[in-house]
Amino acid sequence: LLIAFNVVTGLEYLALCFLTGTEVTGNRVLEISLGYVLHHAVVGCLFAAVFVSREFSDRTFGLSLLCGRPRRTVFLAKALVFLGGFLMLYILYAGVAALSLLVYHGYGMSLSDSLLRVGCGIAGCLAMGAVMLLVAVIAKKTVATVVTGVGLTYLLLWLETTFREHPLPFIKYTYSYQIGQIEYLPKGEFAPGLFLAVMAFTLLVAVAAALLVFEKRELR
Repeated sequence: LLIAFNVVTGLEYLALCFLTGTEVTGNRVLEISLGYVLHHAVVGCLFAAVFVSREFSDRTFGLSLLCGRPRRTVFLAKALVFLGGFLMLYILYAGVAALSLLVYHGYGMSLSDSLLRVGCGIAGCLAMGAVMLLVAVIAKKTVATVVTGVGLTYLLLWLETTFREHPLPFIKYTYSYQIGQIEYLPKGEFAPGLFLAVMAFTLLVAVAAALLVFEKRELR
């Protein structure tokens, strides 16, 4: 269902071009789809609810420990597959959107320039996925995971918009703000060094925190 959802929403850009007559290139749509924070947050939360939270409600996490593996190994294996799956959904959405407009209006940028944005997008996806993983481990329940994860991202986006004239000092160091820069900032203004630093920090802290919570949590 999530794959179908991403394919359909990825094609919406092509439909908008037909309806409005806007000549948007494949590269521009790629940037928009890579930096579409709220969409990826919704997909990530739904995936986390199905893939992680259901393990708590079905009590299969506890059963998986019967194989004799330590909690850390079980959790990291689950986290690795979750992040890989979320990344595939992310790439699918961006790829469908970009390819549909590439065929219709061409690409509009050199491959080398575009690869940087794609690499940053992947880093942003993994960081966001780590945050959704942490939310799922803390919330446990499927509905709570979706509501909390989407709510957190929406709150960060709201703070960015509300205080756009006088930004809060911490906002530029949040994963949601930095991921959005892929879409909004043109070449030359985008700061990949800061972006990757924020994403690496978010990824490591979120996974470490999720692992700590999982190791201390009652699974029965």
